[in-house]
Amino acid sequence: MMTVYKISQAPEEYMSFSISAEELTQKMGGRFKARFNGKPQLENWTQPNAYFYSDEGCTKIPDITCWAIGNLVLNQKAFDILGDTIAQYGEFLPTNCEGIPYYIYNSLSIIDDSAVDASKSEQDIDLGVFMGVKSLGFHDDKASEHILFKTNFDKKVSLFCNDRFKNLIMENSLHGLSFETELV
Repeated sequence: MMTVYKISQAPEEYMSFSISAEELTQKMGGRFKARFNGKPQLENWTQPNAYFYSDEGCTKIPDITCWAIGNLVLNQKAFDILGDTIAQYGEFLPTNCEGIPYYIYNSLSIIDDSAVDASKSEQDIDLGVFMGVKSLGFHDDKASEHILFKTNFDKKVSLFCNDRFKNLIMENSLHGLSFETELV
């Protein structure tokens, strides 16, 4: 049986990746939204400049981290290791971070709603408005088919993975991500 994980960054250990709103507006005008919503962006992408920062005082730069809503950011090492494996599930958007090339990974893999286990999942709906997710579970046999994916159940906010992706990260000593079995 394969485990599903929610991917998050590890800000207590590694610096966070950011692109200023001014930079995004200057490079892409009004057509940019940080929430890619599982839709291709490469055609309209203009390479922005990014930076790392830390509110926690840490100084370690990650090999792979998260940015905005459910996107990964890979340095060249992580891209070289993971690129061929995850390319079929999304696209790479080039960026420049303090003079070094990085790649924002936009996941285009949205799993079918039948992969969500309704007996373990509940949305938070208030007066007919989606407020978030109270609980989430997947049918392992359906969710494990995708190495990386998003789901409509949480409005494509989180990025999930299976053991295969987590093992690639661990086996290749790529640092910066946290893998949570608590999916909300």
